[in-house]
Amino acid sequence: MSAVNVPAPSVAKKSLQRRLLLGFIGCAALLWVGLVSWGLYTTFTAGKRDTAIELERYAQQVLAVAVELKASPTALQRALGKIEQVENLLDADEVDDDDNTQLVFQAWVDGKLVTTPPKLLQANQQPPPDAPPAAAGFAIIEVGQSVWWTAVAMESDQGVVVRLADSSTLHGSLGAEQGIFFFLPLVVSLPLLLIPAWFMTRFGLRPLGAVAAELQTRVTSGALHPLQPTAYRELNPVVQATNDLMQRLGIQLQRERALVADVAHQLKTPLAIIQMNAERLEVSLKQATQHPPDSMRALEDLLAGVSRSDRLIHQLLRMARLEQGATQEAQLRQMDLAEFTRERVAHSEPLARAKGLQLLVDAPDQPSMVVYIDAFAAIVDNLLDNAIKYSQPGGTIQIHCSLQAQDCLLVVTDEGCGIASADQEEAFTRFARLGAEQAQDLVPGAGLGLSIVKQAVQQLRGKVQLADVAIGQGLRVEVRFPVDLGSVEAASKA
Repeated sequence: MSAVNVPAPSVAKKSLQRRLLLGFIGCAALLWVGLVSWGLYTTFTAGKRDTAIELERYAQQVLAVAVELKASPTALQRALGKIEQVENLLDADEVDDDDNTQLVFQAWVDGKLVTTPPKLLQANQQPPPDAPPAAAGFAIIEVGQSVWWTAVAMESDQGVVVRLADSSTLHGSLGAEQGIFFFLPLVVSLPLLLIPAWFMTRFGLRPLGAVAAELQTRVTSGALHPLQPTAYRELNPVVQATNDLMQRLGIQLQRERALVADVAHQLKTPLAIIQMNAERLEVSLKQATQHPPDSMRALEDLLAGVSRSDRLIHQLLRMARLEQGATQEAQLRQMDLAEFTRERVAHSEPLARAKGLQLLVDAPDQPSMVVYIDAFAAIVDNLLDNAIKYSQPGGTIQIHCSLQAQDCLLVVTDEGCGIASADQEEAFTRFARLGAEQAQDLVPGAGLGLSIVKQAVQQLRGKVQLADVAIGQGLRVEVRFPVDLGSVEAASKA
């Protein structure tokens, strides 16, 4: 039994559920990034605006003090110095020491700087410029590596100009509390969102699993019945396309079966004529006193070829009848399966005896039951035929048939070349001939036996399986199908 090995389909490593979850996480992350970006933008913008307002308001307050004390530059200098010292001490208590915050007060009276240069906190820090500013308002000044946030207030009639300069590094930066405000929701909510997302995707993909399960029943039974429409518009195109494909396959299979049946019927008559004339020629050669030495051998080869062709035609016709369901009503019979099994074994006894094989039948008496007689006969005949062909001369073939609960069990065990475990599923395909290489050249056949058995078992709504045995130690075929004892009256009327 030899056939072309079909590579097994690769196992899918991708997952729709994982894809949906990753898509959900990606969308959530993009949304979060957008919201955080907007939040940071508004935070920095609002921080800059609030800082400018605060500095400008404070500058107006300092300007009022400077206008009152402009007549005494020394008093003005002393007052602004005290205010600057107090503010820097307060800032040092409110913020971390690493911030290096410094507030500088500058005042000009009639264009002359009356405040002393500030005492800078850092050695590399540069003070704000001494030149009086040209306009009031908020501005950011860069002096070397130092950045000053400044607010200018002036009283042009009095000739007084005041500038507040703040070197805080927190301006325009993200503080710890703000960082927690933005990042903590993502850290906390994303894992919590994954759990309902997993349940939602699993629940959402359940209809797809139902369609796959229904398709699997078609694969198991071999039926091409259309799938039922689903209530989900996303799945309906898939169901419709699958139904269209199964309809086209059904039409193609019907044409193929019709062609096989027609060809087999057309070949029956020519083969019968050839066989009849060959048998007449054989009789004539045996009666003749003289004939060529190779004539009898050629005639025997011709008769053997005709016999194999005739057997192949009968197998094709039997397969066509099983596939087309021609035995559904006419072959439903109430019968004793044990007795019928013994009769089919007796029918194969001459072939086994010619090969020196022993047939052992274990079929205890059991009640009559209803079964499709042609399908059961096809199972027994083809299993016995395979066992006889692939068994070595002098071996033993065991046949067991019994009733177990509501099931009928048929087991055929031989001592032939066997079938490897990896090839057992493929052995049921048409024209598959699997087995030891030495047996393939010696055993004639078309590889239809197990395929016919599978078709017959499906008609009986049963299961067939091959035993997991090593090559060279024989093959065990087990057939189990339910027996409908409630159909006895229907069978007796048929």
